[in-house]
Amino acid sequence: MGRVALDGRMGGSMLRAKMTKRNAKQWKRELTSAQVQELIGLARETSNSMSSMDGGNQALLLLRTFNSADRVYGLWPDSSQPGGYAYSIMKGGKGSAAKRRVAANGEFSVEAVFQESEDHADLTREIYVGLETCADAYPEAYRQAFTLWINIAPANFAETKKRIRGYIFG
Repeated sequence: MGRVALDGRMGGSMLRAKMTKRNAKQWKRELTSAQVQELIGLARETSNSMSSMDGGNQALLLLRTFNSADRVYGLWPDSSQPGGYAYSIMKGGKGSAAKRRVAANGEFSVEAVFQESEDHADLTREIYVGLETCADAYPEAYRQAFTLWINIAPANFAETKKRIRGYIFG
C-alpha cells in the first residue's frame, strides 16, 4: 500500500486516509505490516464491543459498522502472513461507490472485523451485498438476506457459536 497513511481516528474506531491523485493507486497494493497491525487493533475494538452482546445485537452493531465505513476489512488467523492474520476487503473494493466518493472529498473511513476464515469473510461480504442491493426493489430478498445476516454474520464467534449450538441442540 506504499505511502497511504491511515492517519487518525474518527468516530471511535474509524480511520481516515487522505487520498490524493498520487496515492490513489496505492489502495490496490498489499497493506504494510504496520497497517495490518492497525486493522487488528480496530478489529479487537469491534470484537470487544460485541463481547457482551447477544447474537442479534452483535449483528446489528456489525451492520452499523459496515454501513458507516467506506471500506471494511475482514481479518482471520493465518500464521503464514505478517502479523498472523490474512485479510480481504468485505466492503469498498475496487470501483465501488465509496472509492468514487473518496475522489470527491478526500476522506476514506476504514473498519476491520475478525472473521473465522476467508470463507466466512466471503460469506459476510456476499450477505452484505445482498442487503445493500435489494432493500427497496426486492423486500422478500432483503428479509432473507437480513435473516442470514442476523444468524451468520456476527464477528464475535464465542457468542455466535453458543447461539448456533442452541438452535441445533435446543
